[in-house]
This record gives sequence, C-alpha cells and structure tokens, in this order.
Amino acid sequence: MKKQKFSLVAIIGVLLVGLVSPFATASANEGSANGITIIEKGDNNLEYIHKKDEGTFKIVEKTSPDNGNVESKIYKLDEK
Repeated sequence: MKKQKFSLVAIIGVLLVGLVSPFATASANEGSANGITIIEKGDNNLEYIHKKDEGTFKIVEKTSPDNGNVESKIYKLDEK
C-alpha cells in the first residue's frame, strides 16, 4: 500500500514538473511558481521545493539518459 501511494505521489510530482518547466528559465538555478521553488535543474536531474497546505516537500528527480527512467525521491520537510 505504501509503495502504491509513493508511486502515485511520484507520478504527480513528475506531472507538476512538466507543468512548471516551461515557466522556469533554462539558465536559472532558482525560480518560483505556484508554491514550487526550483533549486537545481540539469539535463538529467531536477530538485525543487513544493509548499502546500499539507506541508513542505523537497522532491529530487533523476532521469536515466540511457532508458529515460525517472527516479523520484520525496522528502517531507519539518520547520527546522
């Protein structure tokens, strides 16, 4: 059950990145839109902070250049 929930959250994260990416400048390392702050953006990686009512989350996504697989890690940040 937890793995399915994590997979769903990862898919939603990837979709959000797809929505945010056109609005982020390619040369900027940091940007903000709709509660999402891009920390690092590269050819095969993306790292961003997403603030929403449920809390603040850090998402780290890496894409394999060989097969296009995406590995997403989602961390819930505390106030510290």
